Formats: sequence, structure tokens, C-alpha cells
Amino acid sequence: MYNNTITLTNSSTNSYGYLWKFGDDSTSTDTNPKHTYSYGGVFTISLIALNPCGNDTIRKTINFSCSPPTASFYPTSSNLDVSVVNYSAGATSYSWDFGDGFKSASSLPKHTYYASGTYTVCLTVSNGCGTASICSNITVTCAVPTANFSLSLNGLTAYYNNQSFNAANVM
Repeated sequence: MYNNTITLTNSSTNSYGYLWKFGDDSTSTDTNPKHTYSYGGVFTISLIALNPCGNDTIRKTINFSCSPPTASFYPTSSNLDVSVVNYSAGATSYSWDFGDGFKSASSLPKHTYYASGTYTVCLTVSNGCGTASICSNITVTCAVPTANFSLSLNGLTAYYNNQSFNAANVM
């Protein structure tokens, strides 16, 4: 959603009721409403003040400029783990596709692949003014673990120190 929120102040007199029209098919009967426009543009706001003797209408025009978002990111990987630096601008929602069935709506997702390979990571960003997409290939490799430990003895007690790396867990 493109965030253009306005707060309106009603200075009508002799009124028993109000009808606000925001120019985007939304209305309110609040005395001093807040309204958020979900997209940019030129809008005519109308206030109709009512009482048993009749009504009076006033109109004012507002202009919210609107720009579509830009999509940009840089992926980094370590073994099968991928993280991204998101350089997108003006986005209010994010949709990631990591090319292996995993999807995310986070602005800064992390993902672990299950197998080595080259995957296409796509980002689609949007706001009330538009959508932009970008894709980038990333190659991940599954590193073979290296098993290693040190051993020290103290009498009949043995102390093991795991020095393995690239291992998910130790058995």
C-alpha cells in the first residue's frame, strides 16, 4: 500500500451530521476522519455538512504524487545458506522466489538450499503505484565436512574437543 495518510479537521458549524467523500470511492461519517490513500493521484475531497434545514458542501483537491518501487538485491552464499541485501526502494510488499519452491514475504529473507546447484532468485516488490521485479542466479555448493578432534587424558578421564567444520551435527 502506498502510504498517503491525511487527517481532516472539520470546522463546520450548525451541523448534526457529516459525510466525507475522499475521491477514491471511500467515505466516512466521522467528524474529523483519517484516511489513507492506497495509490497516488489527484483527489477531490468533499465534506457535506447536514442539519434538518439542509446541507452545505465544500470541496478541496489534493495531489499525492506516486512512484512505482524499484527492485534491487545482492545475494550472498555460504555453503547452502543464502542471505540477501535488499536495495529496493519505495516498496511496501516483497515477494521472493528462491527457485526451489521456497517463497518469502520478508524484506530480508534467509534461505538454506538442500542441494548444490545454480538457482534463480527472483524478487517482486510493489506499492500502490506499481510493481517491479528482478532475478539473479546464485550458485550454492555443499561443502564436504572435515572431521577432526583433539584428545587429552587426565588419569582415566578422556577429554574430546570437536574441531570439525562444515558439519551440521556430530554423532
